[in-house]
Amino acid sequence: MWRYLAHQDKNHKSAFQTSISPLEDFTPKSWYYFCASLEYTAEINRLWMHPYYCHKKESGGSSHGFIVADPLLNPDADLPVKYQYLIPDWGQQLYKAFSKPGIIPEGQGQRILRAYADDGFSFIRSMHIILHPKLMEIPSSVCNAIPKQSGSTFEEYVSSVKFYHAMLGFLQDIKQDIGERYIQDIFLSNMDHSTEIINYVRTQRDSGVSTEKVKYTKGNFIQTISMIIETLKLVSRSGGRTTSTTRSPSYSTARTNAINILHSLQENGMSHDPFYTKEGLYSIAFSGIDLNDPSIDDNKLTLLCNAIDQHGADKNRIFDTSRPCAVCAGTGHTFDDCPELKDPGQVRTAYIKLRVALDRLKNVASKLHHSNLNSMDVYTINAVRMMDENMPQTHPINRLSSNHSNSSKSSLGASSSSSSGMERLLKHQAHALRQTNIKINSLAELLESNQVNTNGDDASTTGSSLDTTTMDFLMGRSK
Repeated sequence: MWRYLAHQDKNHKSAFQTSISPLEDFTPKSWYYFCASLEYTAEINRLWMHPYYCHKKESGGSSHGFIVADPLLNPDADLPVKYQYLIPDWGQQLYKAFSKPGIIPEGQGQRILRAYADDGFSFIRSMHIILHPKLMEIPSSVCNAIPKQSGSTFEEYVSSVKFYHAMLGFLQDIKQDIGERYIQDIFLSNMDHSTEIINYVRTQRDSGVSTEKVKYTKGNFIQTISMIIETLKLVSRSGGRTTSTTRSPSYSTARTNAINILHSLQENGMSHDPFYTKEGLYSIAFSGIDLNDPSIDDNKLTLLCNAIDQHGADKNRIFDTSRPCAVCAGTGHTFDDCPELKDPGQVRTAYIKLRVALDRLKNVASKLHHSNLNSMDVYTINAVRMMDENMPQTHPINRLSSNHSNSSKSSLGASSSSSSGMERLLKHQAHALRQTNIKINSLAELLESNQVNTNGDDASTTGSSLDTTTMDFLMGRSK
């Protein structure tokens, strides 16, 4: 993502401010999810954040908790020094976002925020010192007990379990894969109404039917349990108050898939260019959108997801090396492996020739009273249209079109509207072709006779002609 950091525009800044999710409470778990969401939103909107998992006690003397240096001189650098000038602006954007009502809860969080005006990075570092497991006084306190549902909603329970698994991996390097049967059984046994749910799960999971087994893979398990709870109409009782254990209905496959992709990105971050992967396209398309909102039309959402899937597949399609390379005309390789592109000398020579040719064309455009090539193109098209519309009836092209139209009417009995359309089409095509030929011939004559040199002088003796290869290309004589 480095290449995008220097190109954050006002739209990115505005989107960042409106897409920040609030910190629910002052706990390590809430702070973990807040940081995951914040880093995800920042990356999409071209604002750098020091990742949650990269913070450590040794900060290199920086109050921000990260090291800014030349990576070639200091391998511990977190941010290349070339982006140092952007840190104050990023810090102000972060502080502005945190200062919005409801983002940081009242109490200790607000007191820390007020202590770091316009410096969001210092605020984040101070919060990490209190709530980050690698910086807090007793790190093991964040994963000292297996979570139990104990009357909480299913979503809250899932959130606690995922945080527990993440911290076991982060602090103790213990892998917890929810796709494994043993981990699933622990998850189910600590739920409310665990007996009813486990009996239902065993019926499906042990059935031997492949369509039932796939429901209990890593990516589908949580959604499957949510649907089982909805099917069994189970409720969780807390303090005499009955509360539904799930708030979301059964979703379409497309919506479920989109939710899983976005959740995965929020938890694991994005390690690749968001514009060139399916996951990245999902993150851009659904930024700031709550897919749990029941008012969202499932049919329209499915169409959008299908389009994203297809577009993402197209971007990752394997390069067809059987087709001739556009550069060297050879086969059996991609652009990355093209021998001519790998030769810096050839690339440099080709670029110089291209720039020389472009300068020549610009000078020709100036001689033809056009300010630049783009305006020349637009002017030529507009000129053709204007002359076509104002062309006198006696013009040979009009007579040709009229004769053609009359012949068509007599032989085929064409309607007047059809012949009129044919007239306009013939006039436009013939006249456009004629004007284009005139322009090309004029341009070719000027180049051939070397009337315009690179300095724009009229004297042909002072300018050097284009090399033979370039002239052949411009004159259409390339083989």
